[in-house]
Amino acid sequence: MKFARLILLPVAAIILLGGAQGVSARGYESVGIREAHHKVQVAERDVARAKARLSAARKVEQETRCYVNQYGVNVGRWIWLADDVGWPSSQWSQLMYVVHRESGGNPRACNSSSGASGLMQFLPAWWQGKWNPYNPRVNLRHGCLAWKVSGWQHWAL
Repeated sequence: MKFARLILLPVAAIILLGGAQGVSARGYESVGIREAHHKVQVAERDVARAKARLSAARKVEQETRCYVNQYGVNVGRWIWLADDVGWPSSQWSQLMYVVHRESGGNPRACNSSSGASGLMQFLPAWWQGKWNPYNPRVNLRHGCLAWKVSGWQHWAL
């Protein structure tokens, strides 16, 4: 018992008084000029990235409003996802026209005569057994890939 007190008391004192190596409250550690300068540079980069994300988000919001007004909420709501999967903003107008005309913005749309399915109405030869055309993210991503390879020719505009 006496031995345990002799060992435990100094260990407890070190922990309570904060004498353990590497223990410091975040934001209160001392830093040199170089490290302080580095922290400022990192913060400035973070602010620049945040401003760029905010600008992009505002553009998507503005375009969403535009296409909701033009085609309705079922079509305009896909702008954010189209941006997220890689559609260039220069093609959003044409994309929203295709989505409006092909599926009316319904990701579950299926043409009973041809089997064309999803937002962009891909024919079964494109997707059967390979990917799910009813998943809007996947459908828009494959639409973007098809557009990059051969433009809008897959959709009779």
